[in-house]
Order: sequence, then C-alpha cells, then structure tokens
Amino acid sequence: MEFKENWHTVVKALEKIIPNYEEVNRYLSLGYAEKARIYAVNSAHIESNFSVLDAGIGPGSLSKIVVSRFDPIMLVGFDFSTKMLKAAAEKLATVNSNKTKTTFNSLEAFSSVYLSETKPLTKSSLRFPSETL
Repeated sequence: MEFKENWHTVVKALEKIIPNYEEVNRYLSLGYAEKARIYAVNSAHIESNFSVLDAGIGPGSLSKIVVSRFDPIMLVGFDFSTKMLKAAAEKLATVNSNKTKTTFNSLEAFSSVYLSETKPLTKSSLRFPSETL
C-alpha cells in the first residue's frame, strides 16, 4: 500500500507542473530532454503504416514528435494521470493531420503494471552522437 500512496504523490506533483512541464524537464535533464526524444525517434527505424503505443505519455512530448514527423496510423497513449492525458490530447491536436487515430487511456484501471524486460542504465547509454547535440 505504501508504494501506491507514494506513487499518487508523484502523480499529483507531476500534474501541478503540467503548464511548465517542458521547462522543468529541460532543467532537470540539463537541456537534453528534447534532444533525447529526437534521437529516440530518429533511431527507431520507423516504417510506413505503423501504430504507436506510448506508455507513460505524460503531456505527449515524444508522441508529438512522432506524429508530426511520421503521421502513424494509430497512437495509443497510456498514463496514470488523466490530467496528463488531457494535456497530451491537446498537444497532439496541434500537429495531428487527422490521419492518425488517437486513443488515450488511464493506467488507473490496471491493478498492476509489469515491465517485460529492463536494462540497466550505463554511462555509455546516456551518451548521444555528436550530430544530435
């Protein structure tokens, strides 16, 4: 029960910063958040006619890049915060050409969330090629 209570505290804190999410994220990541998102999208080897699952969509920052560059068939966003989901829907509405079907779902409906595979962070995994900086 303690984890769930602590998690709700984290979610509420994140909801408070939604209007300034990008600015806070930029400071906390020392300016690398947007560069990391762009690097991830560029490294994904995305092909045509694809769908996207963004688990932990937050305010939709990464999904906005994907939708604006590739116009996927479908994007499904999950998050624990309905306020984050609303922010994501609003952000994606500014770039979606209406070709991408979007669906947003709260993870609150799930009693447990499991990761099928985790990889530890290493010093080299946090570096980006110089051309992305």
